Amino acid sequence: MPCKLSVDPANFACPYSATAGDTITLKIRDETGAVKFESASYNGANVPIDANGQITITVAAGHNKLFVIYRFSDPVNGSGTLLEVCDQELASISVNRPAVAYMICA
Repeated sequence: MPCKLSVDPANFACPYSATAGDTITLKIRDETGAVKFESASYNGANVPIDANGQITITVAAGHNKLFVIYRFSDPVNGSGTLLEVCDQELASISVNRPAVAYMICA
């Protein structure tokens, strides 16, 4: 599956971009302990977590935040990596930041 998100960490206003209408599925790669999505919302709506532990959004026009809360099996050193299902690395996940907002622009 081809990647749909473009990543530009130097762009603080909009580090993630895609085309409006693109469907993007995100997953987690565990690094230390297990990391799971606890909840997520995008563009004001709850995002369900599927049976595989992944979330899928349809990119909305404009600048919209994806809010994610992570759950860690290791409450001290838990870590992982947020990936698009094409295996593109998007962000490091750490027990030190269990709630994160990602700005996605289209």
